[in-house]
Amino acid sequence: MIRFSCKCGHPYELPDERSNEEFQCPACLRLVQVPALGDVESLDVDGTLKMREADPTTPDLVRKMQTHAHRNDQRQTVEEYLSIDDVTPADAPPTKRPPRYDPFTGELQEDIELKPDPVLDALAKPQDIPMATATLNYASTPTTADEQVRGDITWWTAPWRIVSGMSFMAVLFVFLTHVLIHVCIVTPFANLLLWPFAFFALMAVVAHYGNVIEEIGVQHHDEVPVLLRHASFSEDVLHPLYGVTIAGLISLSPLIVVVMFGLAPTIQDHAPVWIGLMLTAGFFFPAAVFTAISSGAIQNMLPKHFLSVIGVAPAKYLMACGTFVMAMIVYAIVLRSLVMTSYTVLTGTGPASGISTQMLLNGVWVYAWTALAIYLMHLSMVWLGLIYRKHHSDFNWVYQQHQKRNRDDTLAQLAEMRRHGDPRLKKRNKPTPQQLSDLREAESARKASHAESMRKI
Repeated sequence: MIRFSCKCGHPYELPDERSNEEFQCPACLRLVQVPALGDVESLDVDGTLKMREADPTTPDLVRKMQTHAHRNDQRQTVEEYLSIDDVTPADAPPTKRPPRYDPFTGELQEDIELKPDPVLDALAKPQDIPMATATLNYASTPTTADEQVRGDITWWTAPWRIVSGMSFMAVLFVFLTHVLIHVCIVTPFANLLLWPFAFFALMAVVAHYGNVIEEIGVQHHDEVPVLLRHASFSEDVLHPLYGVTIAGLISLSPLIVVVMFGLAPTIQDHAPVWIGLMLTAGFFFPAAVFTAISSGAIQNMLPKHFLSVIGVAPAKYLMACGTFVMAMIVYAIVLRSLVMTSYTVLTGTGPASGISTQMLLNGVWVYAWTALAIYLMHLSMVWLGLIYRKHHSDFNWVYQQHQKRNRDDTLAQLAEMRRHGDPRLKKRNKPTPQQLSDLREAESARKASHAESMRKI
């Protein structure tokens, strides 16, 4: 028979087969669960579990708890750590690993001793196994010495690196595309048929300059990419051309406002004003196209974001910007010569405008100026890519990749000092047994005082 009481004190006496059964108490209307056969002895008269007194804490157990217990380390610097005698460092690893138990069954987990394999030991030694390399390469800021050792393209080697090796072939292909565009434009009686092809080639060339920034900066390549690098119209033409268009609209916004509000006729005779507007556009365009191509977010086209490129590396940016302005001036000369050449071919007569115009009408000079413009434009884009490679983590851009940095807190400094065997950690005075005994007695007195104060409360 199972004899027990409800929490209200109503006694019950039920047969053994009704153990763990639930019913409603007629006295207090509470839900009562019949205890198991093994739990009857643990129930008190009022139906609650009996509480036994805790085993007394022996002095030996107290001594072990005080000796091996860790405390929070409040020291903030390495100097403060070295200036105080440490009894039990908070960051010191335990001398013995605590036992591990299964979280579900509570079974003690023991390590299985593995028998050594003589065949594997003879084939490979641990020191002969090469270290694994990271699968995901995060962007880093290598030093100039590291770049020279690896042969990476640098700021000062870029002028000759873009006209050597595979980069020279990519630049040469861009030059041949310019020649093809010139032929399509100046060919008589076929302009309407060839101009769509020339327009597509022009779009590919403009997008190519944006791809140079991405390949050198974001992709960390050391060679100039070829035209239509992946043979994908959306990836190689539309996406970079979209960034170039957005950057052009932002940098040319002052000039667009002047034309839209009808101010152009009033300042048409003021060449310095027009030159100033064009130089302003040329100054901001590299930063805008650099941000549009490399940042990956349209929110970065706000002035506070893309102007941060200029403030991070002003000297390098001025060199890249100056090279870009020179390339645009040379391109303007080539365009003027191309227009005059087309007019001469189609009409048979051309306007006489001096010796320089006659020299530019010569095909050799036209292609020489074209080659110079292509070289300067590639150099400015490569320099912009190198700015991203060196200073990308300093830009005020949104949605940027997290940069992994090493810890520099006190515990990390102490671990580094131990790794290198710093003598300051070895010369510290260890506490004597008497000092340890005094510390334990003081800690015992503090705990007894705290317990007494809590008891009074």
